[in-house]
Amino acid sequence: MELHVTNLDFVSSGHAPEDYQPSTIARADIYNLEYRDASGGGDFPELPEGLYVEHLGAGLGLWNKSTCVLPHLDKVQTEQVIEAIYRRFPDTGKLPPTGTFEPYLTSLNLNAPDRK
Repeated sequence: MELHVTNLDFVSSGHAPEDYQPSTIARADIYNLEYRDASGGGDFPELPEGLYVEHLGAGLGLWNKSTCVLPHLDKVQTEQVIEAIYRRFPDTGKLPPTGTFEPYLTSLNLNAPDRK
């Protein structure tokens, strides 16, 4: 497994069992990095332990999503990777999470009446 963190993206590549998929996530869309234990199984996908990023979902960014970008790391290894990412890119994860219907939009009040 490989994780390349650049000024713009988190690029996860390689092959792993369970519900891991290679991914590319814009670094600006990431608002949290965390370790997660393995979970799932049975009627649900089996998710590996490792480094997960919480980020805005695809499309219009109307939902939040989490993605495993580096599976099969234990908690200590994951914390070391997170620390290294923050040392190199300290602004990673500065985007605050929003609710399902609260996308990051900037209002310019262009439809407001002129104030004279």
